[in-house]
Amino acid sequence: MKDSPQNALLRAARKEINLDLPPNIAKAAFFALIGLVFAKMLVLNFLTPLIADDFGYASSTSVIDALQREYEQYMTWGGRSVVHFIARVFLMMPKGVFNIFNALIYTGLTLLIYFIAALAKKINVILYLLICMSIWLFTRAYGQTVLWLTGSCNYLWGTFIILCFLLPYSFYASGKKTFGRFYGRKRFIVGMFFMGVLAGWCNENTSGGAVLAVMLIFLYCAIFREKIKAWMISGLAGGMTGFLFMILAPGNSVRSQHPLFLDERHISEILMSRINTYATVILTHFLPLIILFLAVIIAKAFIKIDWKRSYLSFMYFIVSIATVFAMVLSPSSNTGRALFGAIIFMIIACAHCLSDLSLKMIPSKALSIYRVISASFIIFLAIQFAPSLAGGFADIRATKIASDEMHRYIESQIALGNLNLTVPHLPPIRTAHNAMSGLEGLTGDASHWVNASFAAAHGLESIIAE
Repeated sequence: MKDSPQNALLRAARKEINLDLPPNIAKAAFFALIGLVFAKMLVLNFLTPLIADDFGYASSTSVIDALQREYEQYMTWGGRSVVHFIARVFLMMPKGVFNIFNALIYTGLTLLIYFIAALAKKINVILYLLICMSIWLFTRAYGQTVLWLTGSCNYLWGTFIILCFLLPYSFYASGKKTFGRFYGRKRFIVGMFFMGVLAGWCNENTSGGAVLAVMLIFLYCAIFREKIKAWMISGLAGGMTGFLFMILAPGNSVRSQHPLFLDERHISEILMSRINTYATVILTHFLPLIILFLAVIIAKAFIKIDWKRSYLSFMYFIVSIATVFAMVLSPSSNTGRALFGAIIFMIIACAHCLSDLSLKMIPSKALSIYRVISASFIIFLAIQFAPSLAGGFADIRATKIASDEMHRYIESQIALGNLNLTVPHLPPIRTAHNAMSGLEGLTGDASHWVNASFAAAHGLESIIAE
């Protein structure tokens, strides 16, 4: 009897979609991808000039001077001392030094996400590819958080430090033995405390998310009767210490009274407005990742996968959402670069879910379902990624060309003794991958803080753009 089209489709749907590569090819492809990620970021960093706050932070003359200036900022403006100090140090060096180190840190961040998410020992090229494309496509204010020097030190470098701190906890909850031989050593216990201080002192909502993640690891130990190690306690103590140093900075109180952050509405109205704002952000900008996460979790519910193994997925999902809503307590609403850490946490949650693809314990039928989900999402990302990458490069390059022309003109005028200059505006910014997107540039007002800091950094008396 002739087979019906419906039966043929059902049989095709049951076939296993094999995304695995032979070990040698997988290893070569994995390292090739790492090289491409580094090369991409290196080129983008060299195409990105110094911008906005960079000129103000570039005034340090030595490491001691940078520490003194950071102490002054701690007392008068904000408590992100660790990441701001990193920015001040790099701004004392040629921009090329930062470009290389920033590309390395970005590549390191992608690998940290992969190591936290990957459950199997064998290389999972598809998982790493998914992580890299997700960061490019879903990061809010990409250029401000990974290319702009000051912004990158605040968000990319801060998140890198935080994930380094969370790595041993994540491995412990995943049953990995990578750090096992260090668990009882005093140096590791003390080191985790100081690493916790650094991680807690990076960024208000993301560092808070890191502290929450460690607390949820303690809950994991209570639920599944795992032993809480001394290094876990010292790490949490360090994280809370660093976090308190940051949020209790006198400068935070001073900053909250600045006219820019004053809001005359009733506190309940402010809170409800901000809750609505961040709920909308989650439902719009986080939606593809949330759909992927829920799709995999629902599939797991049907095939009764070990929930202990999936705890980290839920943990990072909860931390991501909490990191977004923590912004409700901020002096001002920020739906852009402040959500960098939250997106990274969500990517980890999704990648950890999908890492089950490579586990042999999953039934073959379930494995087919997982691979269908993974393949579908990879295709979805690839369709968006290629034109987005091309458009981002073109936009960043156009800004770089215009910026170089402006600087050549400034240098020629300084040589002639002209120290009060008028320059054209940079071309319109077309993508969020451009570091200039959403940042203040030179204006027609010579007294504007960007103009004033730019003029001081270049030895000018004044500069305006028109």
